[in-house]
Amino acid sequence: MLGTLSKGVWCLSVLAGVTACAQGGATVPDEPVEQRVFVDKHAESPRQTVPNDIPAPALQGGDGLRSLCDALQDEDQMTFTGNDVEVARAREAHRSHRAQAETARYQIDVPSAGFFFNGYNINDERLALRGTRFLVDEGAEIYTSGGGETVAFPLGAAAADRLLKMHEENGLVLRIVFRPAFSDVRKGLCTRMGGGIVRQNAELLAAYLIGGQGATLARFETDAFAQVMAQTQPVANPKASVTDVSRADGVALPDNVANAARALGSAFQACYEDALKTRPGARGKLVVEVEVGKDATLRNPRMQLSSVGDDRLAECTTAKLNGSRVAGAPNANLLISITFGPAGAR
Repeated sequence: MLGTLSKGVWCLSVLAGVTACAQGGATVPDEPVEQRVFVDKHAESPRQTVPNDIPAPALQGGDGLRSLCDALQDEDQMTFTGNDVEVARAREAHRSHRAQAETARYQIDVPSAGFFFNGYNINDERLALRGTRFLVDEGAEIYTSGGGETVAFPLGAAAADRLLKMHEENGLVLRIVFRPAFSDVRKGLCTRMGGGIVRQNAELLAAYLIGGQGATLARFETDAFAQVMAQTQPVANPKASVTDVSRADGVALPDNVANAARALGSAFQACYEDALKTRPGARGKLVVEVEVGKDATLRNPRMQLSSVGDDRLAECTTAKLNGSRVAGAPNANLLISITFGPAGAR
């Protein structure tokens, strides 16, 4: 449980009877920034569905960010009270909590007063965010380190104009998805500055512009996070299919053998549908090497590559392959690629 912040000192209850406290660090000079007046106002502008399946816990405003900052503090900056055993336990508990907190992804909403735009590129039809500093409230901010790509939202001119007006009226929210990042300048994952302000150093993974009623109006995702999101979105028209088959030794296969192997795809559909019950966004590819007996029966399947991230799906698929028959298959090892995803995916 977090304690109160007073005169630069913050405390965290780690274990019963044990409290860890730290003195706020030296003040970090602030960047010049426009005057920001924080208001709680959301314009009515229903649009597409909010991306409510973002695989990251939501931090609740500045308090949530301050709690994360507490969890990310280096234990050497903290004072643990209690006897030697209690202190040792408290240190270990904090160390474990910190290790989990620093590798997780988080999402947090930034009000209109906490971010600005950097103009609209009419040729590329993109509306870019300005700077790397976003204020969650008057005492908590996100600072994204340099080196990342520019955050720009693809928007037509008319849509961009509407969003800019919403921003001026404090009716637009910026939803940031990030991972804590170490800053060489500020020497840590999170910095406590003068006046009780916390600055969270972050690797920005995605950003969404949110309008009235929580509707998503525009989105930006890094390539890596877009792949993560693709795994969480429910698959429409799911289908398992054999998309490629070849001999492991590189010798060409006759077309009739390749076609016979592709016909096996339907055998894996039940495996896929079972996986989708627990992971609606499951998709990816398996490459399996199998031996072919004299009777063209497949045996001893061995996984060579998997991007589905689902062991049970992989095991079910290889089990289905074992004992299957591919008419005309040579007495050689085959590499069979099986794709799971929307119908037509390769």
